[in-house]
Amino acid sequence: MRYMICFLFLFLPAVAAAEIVHVGANNPADEGWYLSMGVPGYAGDGCWITETSGYSKWQPSVPLSAADFAGDWFLIADVRWLAGPKGESRVTLFDGYHGKSASFTWDDTNAYFYQAGTGDTILPGVDPTLRHEYRVDYTAADSLMTISVDGVSKMVLEEYQQNDVSAYLFYWGDNNSQAYSKMEWYGVGFNATPAAIPEPTAFVLLAIALVGIVAYAWRRSR
Repeated sequence: MRYMICFLFLFLPAVAAAEIVHVGANNPADEGWYLSMGVPGYAGDGCWITETSGYSKWQPSVPLSAADFAGDWFLIADVRWLAGPKGESRVTLFDGYHGKSASFTWDDTNAYFYQAGTGDTILPGVDPTLRHEYRVDYTAADSLMTISVDGVSKMVLEEYQQNDVSAYLFYWGDNNSQAYSKMEWYGVGFNATPAAIPEPTAFVLLAIALVGIVAYAWRRSR
């Protein structure tokens, strides 16, 4: 039995974590960012703080593709609002596979989830002046998108709102306009679980393994 369990792990779908890099100046500080360690109230933690009125962003080092959206995926951001109007600091995902987009945004009173065609929806019971973990989980099997904060579900959407999106893009940072904004960004990420499509060689290996398991069981029974 233990051999079968070990073998099955070879066929579990891999989770690809996207490395996040700054886009623009080599030094993010040139675009109004600075790295803070030991932020008051969060001793020992480091965060990137954006204090800018221009356009600066971070995104995966390897561009996203249709394969990243063909299966399940989740988007996560750990942030705290400091100053600025709604929409000037946000985390945005453009899903060209489904032709849709989604994002989080904040102001001094509320955190919001944004969809093209619907606009901003307030996330109830969330104080944006406190640090929270914002997350979107998409399940390809039922096309459901669950929006949660600190692990608590706030809404479940049966589908995206349609948007004219051809790109596969994920970024976080300033929203490319003139107003001043300031946010603490503790962490951000995008993980995709590609749809499992075994290659022909995988079927061969599977057949060999099954024969071996049957033979092993037969020998044990004698």
